Amino acid sequence: MSFKDTILPDFVIADLYADSITANIDRGAIPKSADEIAVPFTTEAVIPGMEKGLEGIKAAVTPKTDLYRFLGKNQKKVSVIARYKDDPYIPEEHLQFLIKILSACKLNLGDVAILNDAAGGIGIAKLKEQLDPGFVLLFAVEPVEIGLPLSFPLLRPQLFDGCNFLTIPRIETLIQDTDTAKGLKKQLWDCLKKMFGV
Repeated sequence: MSFKDTILPDFVIADLYADSITANIDRGAIPKSADEIAVPFTTEAVIPGMEKGLEGIKAAVTPKTDLYRFLGKNQKKVSVIARYKDDPYIPEEHLQFLIKILSACKLNLGDVAILNDAAGGIGIAKLKEQLDPGFVLLFAVEPVEIGLPLSFPLLRPQLFDGCNFLTIPRIETLIQDTDTAKGLKKQLWDCLKKMFGV
């Protein structure tokens, strides 16, 4: 079936173009014919970037896909970087654990930006440009993997280039009910108290 020869009824066409026709009619005068309806043609603000030609149009309508996607609002400039291949951000059980940690530090999801490194690799230069973090918590992600020129020990806060970094074991390690996990959680809490002054 071809729509090429389809003729739409007048009322359908009127509904489709109602706003564009009525927006240009002087409210005091009712036109007697279609010739009296003046619709000025202009290229101004029709398509953003049109004044710069085809390249400007492409730039204006192309979405910025190079921005990192994150969970949270980043209000306190705390970036949380983890790596989960099968989840867009973080699995629910791990998120609940993270929320408890944040609450203990007097933070919430609105204060942080949770990024998944498996989605494409996080780079520190771009992270600083986009989110301007004052704190970066690295869950099972090595500092060199995000482009830092150094490495530092697990669960030891480090200040570098105006930002506080902390490497932390995987959350699945921390949520286990073992003596090792309990010891790691205590170390983590001591580090976070120092970092966030709680």
